[in-house]
Amino acid sequence: MSLVISLLIIVIGLAVWLMSIYNNLQARMQDIRQQLSNLQAALKKRRDLIQQVYSIAKEYQDHEKTVQISISQNSSSLQDIRALSQSHPELRANQTYLHLMQQLEAVEQQILDRRIKYNETVNIYNRERNRFPAVLIAQKLSFGIAPYYEDNEDEFLHKAQVFERDDSEVLQQIMAKQTQSIGDAFNKIQDKAKQGLETGQELVNKNVEVLQRRQEYEKNPNVQSGNKDSTNQD
Repeated sequence: MSLVISLLIIVIGLAVWLMSIYNNLQARMQDIRQQLSNLQAALKKRRDLIQQVYSIAKEYQDHEKTVQISISQNSSSLQDIRALSQSHPELRANQTYLHLMQQLEAVEQQILDRRIKYNETVNIYNRERNRFPAVLIAQKLSFGIAPYYEDNEDEFLHKAQVFERDDSEVLQQIMAKQTQSIGDAFNKIQDKAKQGLETGQELVNKNVEVLQRRQEYEKNPNVQSGNKDSTNQD
């Protein structure tokens, strides 16, 4: 019985340990999502502003060049627009253009700040995730390595899709697996306990049989002696 209790304590302890690691990594993951959301909002604002600037700039440049700018819609296209304004002084005199460019410059700084904050948060998460003993089970708990934001916006946004998972579904799958594992372990414990009880019962029965024979001998010692004498005479 003590073995069963000990094994149950071990199983429960492992479950608590797993949940502790899961909750810690989940909290770090939520921090990343928050920073990612802030960064994505700034990136979207930049794309919208560039599209507005494009609407003005297309009046001062040929169609092929402006189409290239509209398709890019990232920091390089902003450089293209600035280069375009150098060739067209009348564009620099456009008040709407100047206002949008000021907003773009502010957004660029905002993106830089949020990018730094995002990468710092990712670094904290990745260190926690790769630290022993979390690294042994992080992947099994569906916690992969988080991507840093380098220079390629499209590539980064593609990698960032890893954060769009349904945590409740993942947690249900993990709990189902753990419940199954605990159930299997408990069944094995029950089988071992049953075998132990059966073995113990056999030993008890043998001891009872020995005691009964001893009691019979103590009650009728002459019977045993007579049997021995008969054997000697023969």
